[in-house]
Amino acid sequence: MGFLRIFQFVFLIPLLLAATGWAAEPLSAEYNKQIGKQEWKKAAETLARWEKASPNDPELWAYEGDWWHRDAHRQETDEKYAASAERAAGYFEKALTAQPKRLDLWLSLCDVDLDLGDLGAFTDNAGLVARRAGKIEWTWESEKIQPDKPEQIIPDSMESWCWELSRDETKDSDDAAQKLAALSIQIFPNHPGGYRYLGRFYLDRSEWAKARDFLLKSCQLDGTDSESLLDLGRALWETERDEDAKACYRTVITLNNDPDAVNRARKELERAENEY
Repeated sequence: MGFLRIFQFVFLIPLLLAATGWAAEPLSAEYNKQIGKQEWKKAAETLARWEKASPNDPELWAYEGDWWHRDAHRQETDEKYAASAERAAGYFEKALTAQPKRLDLWLSLCDVDLDLGDLGAFTDNAGLVARRAGKIEWTWESEKIQPDKPEQIIPDSMESWCWELSRDETKDSDDAAQKLAALSIQIFPNHPGGYRYLGRFYLDRSEWAKARDFLLKSCQLDGTDSESLLDLGRALWETERDEDAKACYRTVITLNNDPDAVNRARKELERAENEY
């Protein structure tokens, strides 16, 4: 076999394999499948092979961050949880130095900051992401489906973080949640999340007028949110707008998209009507 034919043969092997479906599977796809099956040991071995082959691959650092973040949630002690979460944060930060427009990595880093209770880092990173909205073209991990509207994920995440912060029931976490909700309203004024959170925040503190105003805006932006309509009904009732309150309860019943909310709306409506 001549040199030219040998060259052609060697050159064509990868093309033939790819055409027939026998090409080697990317390690990222292999890892994702193993994680999907909760094959933790195999996934770790895949990352070890990846690191040996391409130790300076930024995508590898992103996946290593994912691994340690998942590992943190499998730990049984706070110390082990924190150790794994800190390693996750380190890898996400390292990956972001090479891929600063990767929105999925920024969101993951914020999640880890929150898990660690590092409110300073969380506030800085979440604020950075929010303030970049509309100013840069975000990218996403190639192995996952690119969201149709990446920007929409940011206010959704900000609202989720507010609720998570509120579960800590500390002044620092409450302050952080309030600031985050206010920032969401500032940057995403047409998203209900910030208004919804602050409405419930003030409702829980019996600051009825503030709760009413935020919930009115929230329900204007999302008229199908039965929980917020119930909250608005309470705030309206407490600020002596009785008919408007009853209208909120009737709307929940008409929407009929949450059986528990419907039952509560019926009870509140009955109570309101019986007070006359």
